[in-house]
Amino acid sequence: MKMKEVCERTGLTERTVRFYAEAGLVHPEIIRVRGRNYQEYSEENIRELQTAAALRRAGFSLEEIMTMKDEPERIEEIVRKCRERLREETERYQQILQQMETLEIRSVKNTEQLAEKLRPVAKDRPLPAVDFGKSDGESTEEKEQAFQQFLLAQEHRAKVGSWILYGIAGGNVFFSLSTLILSFSGNGLLSLLIQIGFGIALCLGVRWVRWLFIVGCLLGAAGWLMMLGDISQITLIPGWFWWYFVLHLAFCIASAVLLLRSRCVKEYLDKVS
Repeated sequence: MKMKEVCERTGLTERTVRFYAEAGLVHPEIIRVRGRNYQEYSEENIRELQTAAALRRAGFSLEEIMTMKDEPERIEEIVRKCRERLREETERYQQILQQMETLEIRSVKNTEQLAEKLRPVAKDRPLPAVDFGKSDGESTEEKEQAFQQFLLAQEHRAKVGSWILYGIAGGNVFFSLSTLILSFSGNGLLSLLIQIGFGIALCLGVRWVRWLFIVGCLLGAAGWLMMLGDISQITLIPGWFWWYFVLHLAFCIASAVLLLRSRCVKEYLDKVS
C-alpha cells in the first residue's frame, strides 16, 4: 500500500514512517518505477509501525524497541529499566510541577524570567526526542530529497551486508577446504560440500541458515578453545598451526557477532528474502 494509506491507518506522519523505516523498525519493499525507488508497505509493516508507535508513546526508546524486537529474551530486562526511568522522570516532573504552582505567574514578563525560575528544577532534564511530527516544516522537494537519501543509505547498507555474507560463506568454504587438505579425510570432503551448499543458501537470504551459521561459528570457536586447553597436546602442534588457529578462531567469533548484530546483514536479508 502507498504512503498516504499507511499514514491514515497508523496515525503517523509521512516523515515519522520514513524515520522508523530508516531506524530499522520496519522494512518495506523497495519498488523501482521509471528509474525511481518507492516504498511499498504490507499488512505486516502496518502492524510493525503500530507496535513501534505504541511502544514509543509508552516511553521506550528506538534502541530499546529494536533490541526487544531482535532479542525477545531481553524484554523483561528492558521493561524494568524503562519503568525505573519513567519513575525518575515522574519525580522530576513532579518537582517542576510544584515549582510552577508556586510561581507568581503575573509577575513573569518574558521567557527569560520564566526560564530563570524553572532552571533549578529543569537543568538536569534531557531535551525531548523528536519522532518527526506534523510541524516539521519541510517542503515536498526536501522530503523527496530526504527520502531518496534514505533509500541510497538503505541500498548501501544492503550492499555491505551482502559483502559480509559473501565473506562469511567464502571463509567457511576456505576453512573446510583447508581441513580437507590437512586431514585427507572423506568427512572433510563432505563438510566442504555442505559448507558450499549452506554458503549459497546464506547469500540467497535463507534466514534459518543464518542461525545455523551462528551456531556453527560459536561451536567452532568453542572447539578451538577446548583444544587450546589441552596442554598435553600443545608441544605436538607445529608452529605454523598456531597462525591457522588464531585466524580460524578470530573468523568464527567475528562471523557470529556480525550475523547477530550487523544492521547491514539484516538489511540485506530483508531485501532478498
